[in-house]
Amino acid sequence: VNITSKFSVFDYFHSGTSSLSEYSVEVGNEIEKYTSKLSSYGCVICEGLVELITKTNIQSSLAPFIKNLIHSYDITDDSFGDIDKELLNITRMPRIGNGKHNVHFDPQFSNQHFQLQLLAEKANFHKILSKYMDKECTLRETGISITRPIMTFGANALSVAGEGMEWHSDGSKGEATVLMSMKDISPSMGCLHVVPSSHLDYIDGVGHEEETLAANKLLLNEKKFDYAYRAFQPILIDARTLHSVSNNCSDDWRVVIWFIFDC
Repeated sequence: VNITSKFSVFDYFHSGTSSLSEYSVEVGNEIEKYTSKLSSYGCVICEGLVELITKTNIQSSLAPFIKNLIHSYDITDDSFGDIDKELLNITRMPRIGNGKHNVHFDPQFSNQHFQLQLLAEKANFHKILSKYMDKECTLRETGISITRPIMTFGANALSVAGEGMEWHSDGSKGEATVLMSMKDISPSMGCLHVVPSSHLDYIDGVGHEEETLAANKLLLNEKKFDYAYRAFQPILIDARTLHSVSNNCSDDWRVVIWFIFDC
């Protein structure tokens, strides 16, 4: 199978790290190019898979939704208090950090989920992942991670960044996460950090032990590569692969789309 597109790479550039090319595959390559990177590194950055018409549809669907979310944000409660989850077809939106929330779209009724499902199909995520896992892989869920910018509040006028995430993996063997932004994300907004080949250290039934992760932070930081998201240049990640996110220290909201696949 040859993954092709009638468009070439769209304004892709590495985030100041030339080594990112080691983890990237351009559109037009055989599917084995993608699966080879996944096997070796537990991740692959996909250049040019998302077509222009698909980008437009996603932006049309998500931009008003995100604007509505941001408008309803209450920094005091760190919540989106005025949001009607049932009306917006949101199944849940847990707070996963200071100023950081995960929004889960209803797979049956959400237009946002429908548009993201179409994107996933046209970009052949399932074909790449099914070939990699040697089993039929299907999309289980979609949503967004939304992190507020640095804000000043309280009696002492403290400036507090939107929180990132510590080292973690998303799941076990047979699961995968696809992460993507609709616009370029600057390093100050929060890079994605990935430890290549860490999926090979995952222990079935145990995962990555928290004590070991805590004790090896310096080593993980030495091994990682940083990905400042490029617009519509998704990264496919074996769910066992270790990754983290730095704080949002910018003046802009950080929004990352996620797709969960399993087989």
